[in-house]
Amino acid sequence: MVGRAATVDGVLTPPYRLAALLSAALLLVAAVIVLARAGLISLSLPDAFIVFGAWVVVAFTVVNTLTNFTGRHPLERWGMSAITHTVAIPTGYVALTAPV
Repeated sequence: MVGRAATVDGVLTPPYRLAALLSAALLLVAAVIVLARAGLISLSLPDAFIVFGAWVVVAFTVVNTLTNFTGRHPLERWGMSAITHTVAIPTGYVALTAPV
């Protein structure tokens, strides 16, 4: 939330808690899709959906990395961009090389 989320005594307000919960759910779905693409788990979804979903996750992590590089705070710019970059590379590798 770029450090701009409203807090009361250091605790997120309800709208930001909901946003954090939705973000966590989205990250969980992304992880499941990438794990399925890597063949580590099985989903009862069409292969084309898994392949497309993996590429969506790759695109998301690349865009996230680029936006983190433009952040105002050094921790976001250097810390978070390093983390998302580190996630984007193996995710892209899985999306590209995993068998269908």
